[in-house]
Amino acid sequence: MSLSFSSRVARAVLAGVASIVFAITPALAATPDKDPSPPHIETKAAKAREKTGAGKISAKPATKSDKKKTEKKTEKKKTPAKSDPKGAAAKGDKKQKPVAKKADTKLKTKKGEKKPATKKVEKKTEKKSGAKKDAAKGEEPGGAIKGPASIGAPNRGKLSGAIKLHKSKGLKLRDRAQAWGTPDLVKLLQRAAGKVRKKYPKSVMLVGDLSKKSGGPLTGHNSHQSGRDADVGFYVANSKGKPAAMTRFVAFEGDGSSEKVSWAQFDDARNWALVEALLTDKDTTVRYIFVSNPLRTRMLAYAKKQKVAKDLYTKAAYAMLSPRDADVHDDHFHVRISCPEAMKSVCVEESIGRTTTVASDKDDDEKGAAASDAKAAAKGDPKTTAKSGAKAGDAKSDAKGDGKAGAKSAAKAGDDPYAGAP
Repeated sequence: MSLSFSSRVARAVLAGVASIVFAITPALAATPDKDPSPPHIETKAAKAREKTGAGKISAKPATKSDKKKTEKKTEKKKTPAKSDPKGAAAKGDKKQKPVAKKADTKLKTKKGEKKPATKKVEKKTEKKSGAKKDAAKGEEPGGAIKGPASIGAPNRGKLSGAIKLHKSKGLKLRDRAQAWGTPDLVKLLQRAAGKVRKKYPKSVMLVGDLSKKSGGPLTGHNSHQSGRDADVGFYVANSKGKPAAMTRFVAFEGDGSSEKVSWAQFDDARNWALVEALLTDKDTTVRYIFVSNPLRTRMLAYAKKQKVAKDLYTKAAYAMLSPRDADVHDDHFHVRISCPEAMKSVCVEESIGRTTTVASDKDDDEKGAAASDAKAAAKGDPKTTAKSGAKAGDAKSDAKGDGKAGAKSAAKAGDDPYAGAP
């Protein structure tokens, strides 16, 4: 059945539409899905509105909080970031400024300028000065020193870091002796005993009390508190003049005899050798050798006969003393050393609370005469020999109880400027 004209037209239209649809479909499949209102379209529309002036919205006035936020943002923008090398360099410059100052001070000190005293240095100097003041008062010093120390005065002090004196071939300790002292004193006694034994074989030095291990008051003594004092017995000879080994101290008269031990004799040669060894020691300075006046006179007379050097004789004359208000020291030497150099900040030389007389012009004249006597004795002047013999005679008569000689020796002891309690 043949189609009509209208149906043919309809078919043709449908076929055209179908061809158009088939042509458009691939293009639509190639483009991605887009938002119905894409931003680029909105921006174009907004620009178009700005040009035309239509659809403008009135802006709200800025509040205080908004202003603060904007200020903070601007500050953040101004400050450099952590990773910013310029910021790091700026920080480095700030840190390097004090280092430069330190370098300047180092350069100044190298040139010889003194550094300013710090608080630590001031405290140390205060402690040292306080220690000296306390020691001078006889009180326990506030400062401390490293190593052994003789602290305070001989009659009001204490001892730290003491060492003990032990017996040897040439040295023996008395029973129950307190044998602690400073290393300077202990070694001095050991050296002196060795020197005497070397010169006179089989000699044994008898030593009594030194100090307690920690110092302080010691029974039977006014001093011996700070480790610088030692009692040393006399060297004794028997009736035949040979060395006698003793276990206790023996008292002697000015003539060299002993009332308690009839056979004992004062050994002039060995006792002077001991005094010489003590006074000529190179490492330790002996300040005093306390001994009775009659024995002092006897030993100085022996030194003159032996023609000892002038300086040694003078030194012995000043060192050997007999304190007025203490033990007579007729049965031993009392040896006291000077304050060692390392201990001078806490050590006091003289005993505290003891009166000492000042030397007069007459005393100076007597000292000068003693020095001239030493010169003349060295030359062998017979006048001075007779003079020394007269002094020895005075000492003998003093031992026998002669009032004139006793008064004479007492006057000399009273005028001695070094007189003080041991």
